[in-house]
Amino acid sequence: MPVDVFSPRMGASPPITGPRLPLNGGAECETAGVVIVLALVFLVVVAIPALCIWAAIDAASQPEWAFEAAGTSKTLWIVLPIVGMFVCFVGAIAAVLWFGTYKPKVLEATRRGPSFGSRSV
Repeated sequence: MPVDVFSPRMGASPPITGPRLPLNGGAECETAGVVIVLALVFLVVVAIPALCIWAAIDAASQPEWAFEAAGTSKTLWIVLPIVGMFVCFVGAIAAVLWFGTYKPKVLEATRRGPSFGSRSV
């Protein structure tokens, strides 16, 4: 008679079994992967162009003299995000730069008001 080495009669412990995998073959992982891909597609197709257009419109709404006082160009900040939309995330970088660094400078120049040369009396 053959001896069963995993038999509880022999004092050996039964084989260790882990949690059972679902019978659907890991469809939850596939669903999560699809959601991540769709989120990235949404980001590239909708969110980044919207951010670029918003930055260009926001720059266009500021007065030209404020850009000159801030040491930059209004045309640059209107054209760069729009053209950059089509060049590998350059538009998104330009939009972040506009909102993060240049818009505060332009707004500060706007608060100071226009300067029309020297005012000598």
